[in-house]
Amino acid sequence: MRVLSFLLLLVFSIFPCGLAVENALPEETTGFLQQLSIKLDLAAARESNSFDQQKGSELYWKDNRPRPASLPEIKMLRGAVEEAKNGKSAEAVKSLNAFKEKYPDSPLRPDADAALKKLSAE
Repeated sequence: MRVLSFLLLLVFSIFPCGLAVENALPEETTGFLQQLSIKLDLAAARESNSFDQQKGSELYWKDNRPRPASLPEIKMLRGAVEEAKNGKSAEAVKSLNAFKEKYPDSPLRPDADAALKKLSAE
């Protein structure tokens, strides 16, 4: 009996057999969130690898280019995306709205708006 229980547990942990997740997101939303996660990872790596962040930003961004996102902005938006990916849509919406309120001029604002739109459409 123990062996049978163990085998069933093993099979269901490896092959969930299409068991529905309570807050499963549409495939399109899941893909969007995955792409946004990759974008945030790249932005964080670029921002954390800058040589002299303050001085470099002043020199490089003297022209009319938009400023890069700061690490706190990236971290906050990444947290909201992770909530959404983990099926916590209500918490993700709250976090995205908090992000928009805290960083109204963020270069990541369009991404937050798009994520809110995707999560509201589900």
